Amino acid sequence: MIKAKKNAVYYLSFPAINSSTPESYVSGESIVDSAYYKDGVGAWTSMAIADTVSEIGSTGVYELDLSASELNHDKVLIKFTSTNMADDMVMFDLSAKLVDDLQDLSAAQVNAECDTAIADAALATAANLAVVDGIVDAILVDSGTTIPALIAALNNVSAADVNAQCDLAISDAALATAANLAVVDGIVDTILVDSGTTIPALIAALNNVSAADVNAQCDLAISDAALATAANLAVVDGIVDAILVDVGTTIPALIAALNNVSAADVNAQCDLAISDAALATAANLAVVDGIVDAILVDSGTTIPALIAALNNVSAANVKAQVVAALSTDTYAEPSGGITSTASLASKLGFLTTVLRNKTTFNKNTGVKTVRNDADSADIVTSTNTDDGTTFTKGEYS
Repeated sequence: MIKAKKNAVYYLSFPAINSSTPESYVSGESIVDSAYYKDGVGAWTSMAIADTVSEIGSTGVYELDLSASELNHDKVLIKFTSTNMADDMVMFDLSAKLVDDLQDLSAAQVNAECDTAIADAALATAANLAVVDGIVDAILVDSGTTIPALIAALNNVSAADVNAQCDLAISDAALATAANLAVVDGIVDTILVDSGTTIPALIAALNNVSAADVNAQCDLAISDAALATAANLAVVDGIVDAILVDVGTTIPALIAALNNVSAADVNAQCDLAISDAALATAANLAVVDGIVDAILVDSGTTIPALIAALNNVSAANVKAQVVAALSTDTYAEPSGGITSTASLASKLGFLTTVLRNKTTFNKNTGVKTVRNDADSADIVTSTNTDDGTTFTKGEYS
């Protein structure tokens, strides 16, 4: 079988084996070709070859030029027949690209693909933020011209009244005291101490991961972060616009309609607001204190163990793994032939085997055989020909 490029011209030469004396070629034959092609899983279909088979001098070797359109298929079979020649055939296995057609990506191409990926993510741009900035500026302007003037029209409550009512409201709400905050401060100090002695040591023991793992985890992190997109900002823009409309038409009118309230009314409303807000009380902080204590216990027994299972992602670690794969890791000897689209590791292994292992050559049949390392079985064979002028090495299979 001949591996060749699809939709490209091909020069074919072949010997005419004498049907009576196969050890010799036969000259002066009028050779007829019969051709068929096949695409994918479709049926074999006959086709005509434009060029005519002709002999090269009187060598008994014949040639044929095949056009690009004739080889624009997945497989092509050509059979040759004549009066004194043993029937012969060639099979073409055609591919759009061969190894020589592969090219490396340039830095510019990689950069262009990265730019496309960033654009596809629809992350917040400077233009989006500028729109939000303008909206916020409009809110500030409105706050400085309309709402303050309306508030100024409200009835006065003395500073002493406000102070007394606030003291009463804070007392009623049982808000966090200095003592409560001291407890929380101690807990936070403990967390900081733990961060400085345990977590760094665990992180230092991290293992290596491959570049593919790093890439996968980065993609997952970006997805989980649910960053603001242009579409999200457009929604926020619409909401802020609605707020501006409301601030300019509804809230000022409602404020203007407010009535006078007494100090007692202010106190009652403050109590109600604090209650509705469910602000943190000493009891609430005691609950949080218990939860933080549990987190500290967990940080010492569970989270560090999980962190220990994480892997390092530095460029040096990735490079070390690639070097190990190329210079330290070992690969099994191939057990047979390989395809033109095999992996680089398979191709290098096959090339090493052919160059290193024991090889036999039958000069009568032209069959070359590559043995396995133990010299207990054949790995591949190829059939070779020599017409005295041209030596043709067959493909290993």
